[in-house]
Amino acid sequence: MTRSNVGIWDLTTGELKHKISKAPVGAVITEAIISSDGKTLVVAESDKLYIWNLTNRAVICCVEEKKVEQLIFTNNETRIISVSLMDNQVLVSCRDVATCSLLYQIQTYIKKFRKVCVTPDLHFLVVLAYDNNARKEQLSVYHLDKGIYLFRIQLRYPQLREVFSLVGFDGVHVALVDNEKANVVNVREKKFTRAIQKWSGQLTKDQSYGLGAPARGGLFLVEIRTGRLAATYINPPANEGVFTSKAGFTANEEYVWYYHSGRQTVRLFRLMDATLVANLCIMNEVSCLNSTSWSLLVGCTDGSLSMFAIADPKKKETGELLATLPSRSGQKHTEAGGVANRRPLLRMRAAARVILMLTRRIEREKLNIKKSDNEICSIS
Repeated sequence: MTRSNVGIWDLTTGELKHKISKAPVGAVITEAIISSDGKTLVVAESDKLYIWNLTNRAVICCVEEKKVEQLIFTNNETRIISVSLMDNQVLVSCRDVATCSLLYQIQTYIKKFRKVCVTPDLHFLVVLAYDNNARKEQLSVYHLDKGIYLFRIQLRYPQLREVFSLVGFDGVHVALVDNEKANVVNVREKKFTRAIQKWSGQLTKDQSYGLGAPARGGLFLVEIRTGRLAATYINPPANEGVFTSKAGFTANEEYVWYYHSGRQTVRLFRLMDATLVANLCIMNEVSCLNSTSWSLLVGCTDGSLSMFAIADPKKKETGELLATLPSRSGQKHTEAGGVANRRPLLRMRAAARVILMLTRRIEREKLNIKKSDNEICSIS
């Protein structure tokens, strides 16, 4: 996703298949989300919310939504929740994906924008709101399906610091992540349960382990149940400054990736023995990272997408994987073909444009020659 359009890539060929944007010039895209089946795309573009059918590349519906900062699919991706920022307030709207009809809206005061959180049991919608009377922040809990305000939870736990993000895990628990720890709150029981040191909110699928990637540096593997450090991948530097850092697990959860904006590198570690497998230098600013079972995807702010194969020397199948890559074998993917093979009209239109340009240029040159022959030069 860039500022002006959303790119749809074919990962088998590395080809940019489509550029999704309602306005060809002057579009401002702030947020986008795609469904798990790859058929529906929701885009916040130029203060409007568009729902696209990617099969036909057509807009299903369009509504006005200003300053959208977050999009969430709920109810088996039949509903879309949009979170808009309005000065010192946040507006949460829930709509039906098929018809764009408004189901409910929530408006509340905030001190600083943080993304809203949905509990894993899909019962509660949690917002970090601001109480103007008490002049402090609190957790406002709403019913996810109906949007009804249920109750509030006061933030009362040891070493209360500024919260950076909300993370839902383990049924009805929400973690309030600050720069040192994650403070776990049981939403159903309305109370603080415990603090997990150095955890930044990333989780494995079974929720046994998490990652700690503080802004001042370092990368740790945290055991969620006990809260102890299971491994240290990167020791915190002495004086490196505060930079943007991102961390996560690969799709098969065998590796851990870590991006550092100051060094502009993406490092890859084995999960269990904390061994550095790769250190990639990225030239542009990274906007998002993701992974498949055998590769790492890096998207940058300039709209480029890079796909790196994970070549672990300890794995026997690494050699076979590298040998089958198009960049190593020299073979091109024939099942998908190029742009001209799949869409021959593009090639014909390009040739017609070139012929038309040449014809106009020849006619122009003929007119210039006739004008020069008819001109009379007189010397006095």
